[in-house]
Amino acid sequence: KKIWKKNFNKLFTYNIHYLDFIFDYSKNDSKKIIYSWIDKNELSYKDIAWDPYPTSLRLINLIKWSIKYNYLSKKLLETLIIHTNFIMMNMEYHLRGNHLFTNYKALIFSFSLLESNFHKKIVKKIYLNFNNELENQILNDGGHLEQSPMYHNQFVYDLLDIIQLKCRRLNRKKLLTKIDKMLLWSSVMNHNDQVPFFNDSCINIQPSYSDLYNYANKLNLDLKHIKKKEKKLYFFKDSGYIVYINKKYKVIFRCGGIASDYIPAHQHANITSLEVSNKFNKIITNSGISTYKNSRKRVIERGTMSQSTLSVNKTNMLDVWKSFRVGKRPKVNSLIIYNQDKTAQFISEHNGFSFNYFNNINHKRKIICNENFIEIEDLLQGSGSVKVYNNLFLEQPAKIKKIDNLIKIQSKSNTTIELQNNTKYKIKNSIINYNFFKKNKNKNIQIQKITNLPYKERIKILF
Repeated sequence: KKIWKKNFNKLFTYNIHYLDFIFDYSKNDSKKIIYSWIDKNELSYKDIAWDPYPTSLRLINLIKWSIKYNYLSKKLLETLIIHTNFIMMNMEYHLRGNHLFTNYKALIFSFSLLESNFHKKIVKKIYLNFNNELENQILNDGGHLEQSPMYHNQFVYDLLDIIQLKCRRLNRKKLLTKIDKMLLWSSVMNHNDQVPFFNDSCINIQPSYSDLYNYANKLNLDLKHIKKKEKKLYFFKDSGYIVYINKKYKVIFRCGGIASDYIPAHQHANITSLEVSNKFNKIITNSGISTYKNSRKRVIERGTMSQSTLSVNKTNMLDVWKSFRVGKRPKVNSLIIYNQDKTAQFISEHNGFSFNYFNNINHKRKIICNENFIEIEDLLQGSGSVKVYNNLFLEQPAKIKKIDNLIKIQSKSNTTIELQNNTKYKIKNSIINYNFFKKNKNKNIQIQKITNLPYKERIKILF
């Protein structure tokens, strides 16, 4: 009850007005719910129910429901037209990203059923703008421009919904190509079918990769990229991730900066952070999110100290503030250094910590992937004295056995973390947020050191 009450905010109220739950009831019961909503929610710019985003999702659900039950009364038809006109007059151009795309999706759904009720020029313009937005939001490597694995999956689901409409005004071949590339991205960017916690991402909110793949199969889509998936190393350069996979583990590395400077709302200060998993579970994780509310907690969850990477004096390498704001952004470079059958090396470097100090600080993280281990090399270049915090958050609250510079994680993972000799570290109690309503206790292996620059540290994860 405490968790429920704590999260009963704008986001939760939004979800109520989506009307997703009408599909959990019979036709008669869901019809009563829909009519009750119509009667109690008159059109109002001051009512959260009529914000463009929940209005768009509600319109989509009402049309899906209408098609499912082959039912369209005069009252429902009037409501659908009101929704459609309202969205067209209140497109979320100021937010862009997934919000604007959802506006367009809702309009395309509406036109698929009610196109004759709207002017031809307006309909043509909406389809043209939708196609432009499709090009803007899907990066060349198949990732979504907001760089959130969770919102990426939502976007793919939206595209599958749209292609199912078989709309004559849309280029089906072009849509299929986009879906194929995005599904490949989703198939690689997950841990045992759960999205990784990079940027605003959490589990059990949006569809998983397997949900998307099964949906695509039901539609009999020809997925060429997925069928060719055989590589061990993936460099999603546009969306800023490197993934290495072998029989013993998978590592996902955030190697890039912000893909689109005009929409950083879901970004975290997590450049050079990594997550690691094997076939049993995720081992190393970022801390996830529990709220979108404008609060200190929200800023902390977006901050560098909540990610599995290094921080200088507990500062952020990306200037995150408020709920969805980003100020100064670092210069970021990343590349694959070496790639052979059983070994790969890649790096990412940035100057994000320089914003807080007069001297120029550059952080370079090098990842060396071998058959049985991952080696993390951190190099801080600059001048002066700093306090370094290097965090590795464990996904499970496992028992830990310490032997000098070895930290043995006693679980199915059978993993050992090896630190440099005489490295001072703490094993701290921490929290992992799975989503807005579920969290769990976990551990954080934190290296702390006051040092003069340059500084070099090595961490080895053995399997």
